[in-house]
Amino acid sequence: MSTNAGTVVSITDVSKSFSTGVTALKGISLDIHQGEFVSLIGPSGCGKSTLLRIIGDLVQPSSGTVIVNGKPAHQARLDHDYGIVFQDAVLYDWRNVARNVSLPLEMLGWDRARRRERVKEMLELVELTGFESNRPWQLSGGMQQRVSIARALSFDPALLLMDEPFADLGEGAEHGRLRHPLDPGGRLPVDACRRHVGAARADRGRDRGRPAAAAHRGDARGSALLRARHCGARDACGGRSAVAKDAGALLTSTVIEPIPAGMAAVVGRRLRDWLPALGVFLLGIALWQGLTTALNVQTFLLPKPSDIATAFWDNRAQLWHAGLYTLREAAGGFAIGAGLGIVAALVLARFRRVGAALMPFAIAANAVPIIAFAPITNNWFGLLNPISKMSIAAVLCFFPTMVNTLRGLTSVHPSSIELMRSYAGGELAMFRRVRIPSSLPFMFTGLKVAAVLSMIGAIVGEYFGGPTNALGVSILNDSQLFNFPRAWAGILLASAFGIGLYGCVALAEHFTTSWHPSARAFNAE
Repeated sequence: MSTNAGTVVSITDVSKSFSTGVTALKGISLDIHQGEFVSLIGPSGCGKSTLLRIIGDLVQPSSGTVIVNGKPAHQARLDHDYGIVFQDAVLYDWRNVARNVSLPLEMLGWDRARRRERVKEMLELVELTGFESNRPWQLSGGMQQRVSIARALSFDPALLLMDEPFADLGEGAEHGRLRHPLDPGGRLPVDACRRHVGAARADRGRDRGRPAAAAHRGDARGSALLRARHCGARDACGGRSAVAKDAGALLTSTVIEPIPAGMAAVVGRRLRDWLPALGVFLLGIALWQGLTTALNVQTFLLPKPSDIATAFWDNRAQLWHAGLYTLREAAGGFAIGAGLGIVAALVLARFRRVGAALMPFAIAANAVPIIAFAPITNNWFGLLNPISKMSIAAVLCFFPTMVNTLRGLTSVHPSSIELMRSYAGGELAMFRRVRIPSSLPFMFTGLKVAAVLSMIGAIVGEYFGGPTNALGVSILNDSQLFNFPRAWAGILLASAFGIGLYGCVALAEHFTTSWHPSARAFNAE
């Protein structure tokens, strides 16, 4: 280990072997001094990214030590001593450009005004002023990587780790845009060393006899970058990077999602999307009416739509009152079941071993037919108590909500977790800023299924007994009295309320997950 006061990173005899039996690194020793620009060069799969992650305390070495700024790598990470740029931009879709850049500043506890000023400065630095409110999927690949670099530089880290940061930038124009941001002092050469890089020199004492690396010409994924903060003139620091210069530059194009034309146009497009479904519905009603009339189908088998409509209109007051009563039961069961499902998913995602132990019992409980619960809940809470029907609806809503939310909480991309870890984010911050926002599309999928099931659960519960002003009881009584048109009117009203619950959840999903890439179909022309 180097004792030089100017040493920023000291790597001593580091090796890394994975459980698959692959040895990525063996006996690596290296010192990186203040102000130096260092490139790790080699073919794909030789361990460049692994070494960067070991320096950043994102991967633990099998042996050896890593000292960053005079402290273990773990403590350096907790002290926010470095910024990192991954091969992919690793931007959070639920955050716009400005909030992605401000993420490390939030973790450091900067106040809002200070964060806003710093974000403005960083976006000017990478020439993205005016894109503060854009979502990541509205940017080109090169622009996304520039956001990532702005984020890494935002808190002025002592060490900058870059894992093939220019893979999506092309050459020439985009590289020129990033030369200044990566060198605030204007004194360090910046290049990914991706073309025509010669063999590394083996005569440098700091490498303690490591053999020279072979040259790999034309290797498209041949380098990773480290950069220590520059403190003086370039000549004094002695940059150690081989820099390749191209004679020309490639023009790059930027693709931006079109700006919505306006709410009226959006609503018009959405209404047009529903026209085919409306046409199929009207055609189905016409066929239903025509066939039942032509074939003289008996009312107890299938009433005519006209008879159902007449029955509904003649009994609209009683049916509407009964429907609202059952809707309250369904909504209460939905709120209880969905709420408990979300809480259970959060607990199981946080404590994986507990989840593995409880999941078989949850699956077994979900396999029990819902009609088996109805007599039990009626005995527990009382035949006329609406809580007995809410309980049945809650059981139906619990499992799809819990399973889908749990899947979303545990399906976060590893690089998103690594990014939060690099900012010393704990489990609470991980859930709040990454896992929960990422799980919202999954959660709403479960909630939409649960919204429909809640109405079914309430109706089924009322079939086993309930007040006479409940919709399920009304449907059952009408069927027993051979008043089939009115019974079908009650069934259609229950369906309409179920669709209404579904629509409310879908509307909440639209406003809550408007950041999701699937929203581009709604926002685009």
